[in-house]
Amino acid sequence: MTKLISIVTPTYNEEGNIKELCLKISEEMKKTKYDYEHIVIDNNSTDNTINILKLLALKDKKLKIIINSRNFGHIKSPIYGLMQASGDASILMSSDFQDPLELIPKYISEWEKGFDVVLGQKETSDENFL
Repeated sequence: MTKLISIVTPTYNEEGNIKELCLKISEEMKKTKYDYEHIVIDNNSTDNTINILKLLALKDKKLKIIINSRNFGHIKSPIYGLMQASGDASILMSSDFQDPLELIPKYISEWEKGFDVVLGQKETSDENFL
């Protein structure tokens, strides 16, 4: 039986990249042998993100959307999304491409080696440490 991977992506005002994000996640998962669900949990976006997600979900049955009635923040929202995941493993990815999507197969590979938790860490960054 094929294992199910849950990709959880919290969003807030991501109309400019949500379509590309969903496409890229689909492309990365096609490189694996796994079935997947992509759960996007929206924090009451004020732009067109929710409408775009609804249109995408009509075409892609692997895309599941949760629309919050208010912004629950960057901590509570992902936790709730993970609680709704039904996969054998879950991967939390940011919606603004801060997390490299091409690492999804590597995260899965490490999980298959027996690790319960797999974390990515930036080795270098142009961002301020604080």
